[in-house]
Amino acid sequence: MEARNTLPPDPPASDPPAPPVVLAPVTFRKATLLVDDPDEFRDAVISGQAQYVDETENGKTLTAETLVNTLADVLKDRRYGASAGWTSGFLVGYIDALLRGRKRYPSGCWW
Repeated sequence: MEARNTLPPDPPASDPPAPPVVLAPVTFRKATLLVDDPDEFRDAVISGQAQYVDETENGKTLTAETLVNTLADVLKDRRYGASAGWTSGFLVGYIDALLRGRKRYPSGCWW
């Protein structure tokens, strides 16, 4: 039997590696968080604060059920493609408004 001098097949072509994600520090109150898009994070903080105001307007008291449902919805959005920066910003804003008892929409709120 004669040995063949063949080269192994070429490996399948692959996509070039994605560029590394550059994280930037964002400070909110006294906490610093590294995020990939600081503007998106800040917009999400405002959205979270506004959501809290919506849920407690006219003196309504936030219920544990409302809080759990809101947080679950935000985490579900994450599963469906919302970025980590947006999700974390919304949660920070919502919880900040809860702890501060926010009654008015934050400045920068566009609705």
